[in-house]
Amino acid sequence: MVRVFGFIDIQKDFMNHAGALYVPNAESIKGNIKKLVHFAQIFNLPIFFTQDQHDGSESEMAKNGGLFPLHCIKGTSGAENIIDTQARYFDKQCYDVFDGKNGNKNIVKWLKDEAVTEVWLAGVATDYCVKAAAIGIRKLGIGVYIFENAIMGVAPETTESAIKEMKKAGCHFVKCDL
Repeated sequence: MVRVFGFIDIQKDFMNHAGALYVPNAESIKGNIKKLVHFAQIFNLPIFFTQDQHDGSESEMAKNGGLFPLHCIKGTSGAENIIDTQARYFDKQCYDVFDGKNGNKNIVKWLKDEAVTEVWLAGVATDYCVKAAAIGIRKLGIGVYIFENAIMGVAPETTESAIKEMKKAGCHFVKCDL
């Protein structure tokens, strides 16, 4: 069994109250995320991060007709992760790391090359990026475990719907109790 820990978009623009696309209450899960990173490091478990890296021209940006304000612009502090550690990074230009055009094709190759059988996830936003990552990983036949107290969604209704969708796809929810 090859188990890896994945941290979805734990960037300052999402996780800090003053961030450009702050996920409400995201600061409340920072402690659990840091504990999970530390746990993975202690037990020498592989870690990966997904992270938005935009230049502002993407169709998801409000100025281009999309849903989101400018956020995680390459080279800005908002694009930096809240934790800086040795890990595999998968940059993306949309909320779905598995998107064929603006996601990151290398994640599929890496997961297969490493023969990953389980991915344990934490991060934001539950109703967008976490859901897309979890379902994308499940489509590869890999088990997904999500730390329910180390994720945060944008809105209660869409978060609840996303959790139901992830459960339907075969994802398991567990508590981080470190």
